[in-house]
Amino acid sequence: AMHPADQFEAFQALALRRAFGPEEIAARFGVSAQVVRQRLRLAAVSPALMAVYRAGDMTLDQLMAFTITDDHARQEATW
Repeated sequence: AMHPADQFEAFQALALRRAFGPEEIAARFGVSAQVVRQRLRLAAVSPALMAVYRAGDMTLDQLMAFTITDDHARQEATW
């Protein structure tokens, strides 16, 4: 099974590399555009924190809290 972080990164890759909007990504994956927007916000969290999440040392709720700011240094300092 795919780790949720893999989905976040797949959505981000489609948005950045292929310039797909949330609606187009949603249609390809069978989810709502709102879900895609949420996943894109999660994909923007610090790579260091994403690694902590992947390792199972952070919950999805905790990861979601870090989407409040795009400042990776601040996210990491808070963690």
